Amino acid sequence: MTINELHQHFVDLDFQASKMLKSSQIDSNYLSKYAHLAEIVKQKIVTLSISPEINEEVSKLGLIDISFEPKLSLLAHCENVLTFGYYKKSFQQKKREKYFRNEIQKRKLLFNYVEKQLKTI
Repeated sequence: MTINELHQHFVDLDFQASKMLKSSQIDSNYLSKYAHLAEIVKQKIVTLSISPEINEEVSKLGLIDISFEPKLSLLAHCENVLTFGYYKKSFQQKKREKYFRNEIQKRKLLFNYVEKQLKTI
């Protein structure tokens, strides 16, 4: 992969991240494509060894867990029983959306930073 191809991937990732962050709900198909492309770019960044700080930050990022299910606390279990399961659905949906948006935002910021560092080299 050349630097130009990496730049194309950065542009594509930025566009996909912006699209998902602006949408009301995150589509799992788009999310899986984004996660796959982000992993490819992460591997390429590590092989390029731009700087030790960037390598450390990139290696800290794990995979986006597409099947993420938040844990329910004892209070949430009680509310779930009282509302006949309605609370659990809305709670899990909100927590999943928050997790996915947070993970996408972290990757977007990191990839934008790496792209700016590559332009200065």
